Amino acid sequence: MLMTFTHFLLLRDSYYFKFDNSVRRTVYYDQGDDEMESTEELLQSLMVELKRGTLVLIVLSQLNQPEYGYSLVQKLEEKQAPIDAGTLYPLLRRLEKQGLLKSEWDTTESRPRKFYILSEQGKQVYNELKREWRSLSEQLTTILMEDDA
Repeated sequence: MLMTFTHFLLLRDSYYFKFDNSVRRTVYYDQGDDEMESTEELLQSLMVELKRGTLVLIVLSQLNQPEYGYSLVQKLEEKQAPIDAGTLYPLLRRLEKQGLLKSEWDTTESRPRKFYILSEQGKQVYNELKREWRSLSEQLTTILMEDDA
């Protein structure tokens, strides 16, 4: 599809280009702002990635007893390990589909709740992940202590 460029407008560090019936925006920052934003964005992205790598272990660690989603969100928040419900519920469904969790609906109250608990396979996987985490944590502590010396 060939787009026809018709005109552009410069407005506060942004160029707006009009192609046919759509508008494309290109933003330009001065060099200092670009480096600052890219470093902050990179750091934020790496911190999210680091936390994401621990979520499965954190969630599995809390499911030795039956928990429903909202109670798990509250429990983790109290333990200074907050997790967004929009992240938790898909994770619980994925872990259940992988066979690591069992679930059961409780319909005795006015609002039905789905409770999750570790399956036998989930207990094995959790224990192995916990062992691996401790090993990685020791390695990382040793490496980071070298940096402090």
